[in-house]
Amino acid sequence: APATRAFRGAREPLERGSAALLTTRSGRGYHSLLEVAQGGEQLEHFHTYVPLRLAPAPNASSHDLPALPLHTDAGLLLALVPAMWVASPSDLPFSPSSPSDGFSVEGAAGELLTIEPESAPSSVVFVVGEGWGRWLEPALRGKLRAAPHSLAIPAGARGSRAWYGRMLLPPGDALMPSSKRDGGAPPTYSEWSAWANAQVSPASPRAAAAAPAAEAASAGGAGAPSP
Repeated sequence: APATRAFRGAREPLERGSAALLTTRSGRGYHSLLEVAQGGEQLEHFHTYVPLRLAPAPNASSHDLPALPLHTDAGLLLALVPAMWVASPSDLPFSPSSPSDGFSVEGAAGELLTIEPESAPSSVVFVVGEGWGRWLEPALRGKLRAAPHSLAIPAGARGSRAWYGRMLLPPGDALMPSSKRDGGAPPTYSEWSAWANAQVSPASPRAAAAAPAAEAASAGGAGAPSP
């Protein structure tokens, strides 16, 4: 929470002034990033990825196995800590993940970026989601790019990859700026989120691409897949 507040505070200069960042059908306005954060739901994600125990193919590659392809999240912002590997529950407390824990972010030039190993134990990573551009960017002075990110399980990995993150969502009653659906009124975030979730199918290409590499067990709120 302190790291999220610090990140949000650093973005406050992007606010234009007294105009509301988001509005509602009742006429209520969210006038600051603080009000948006307080009005939106925050989803805590606890994910465990377990490498599948598959017999190696005759010409098996030694490269990392893709678990989640490059994707962007639907929320405003995702705060996450580097993952940790554990062989079994008896190995608690967790030890820091290896430098090749598989998480990467696609930079603006298309390069894949990773967390520096020496910084990983004390890092909190913030990843901007699609919600920032759809809901906040029209009312802000500058732009923040939604960051595609991916996960690959290191070849030969044993045990489970444990991960924690917190996703910040827009307020459920906030109207999407400059958007109309089917010629009608702009949708609220709750309406848009329900529509977006309905488009996601277990048989989607993303799910199919993730299946060969790892089995994922998750706890916490529902949301777009995150590493």
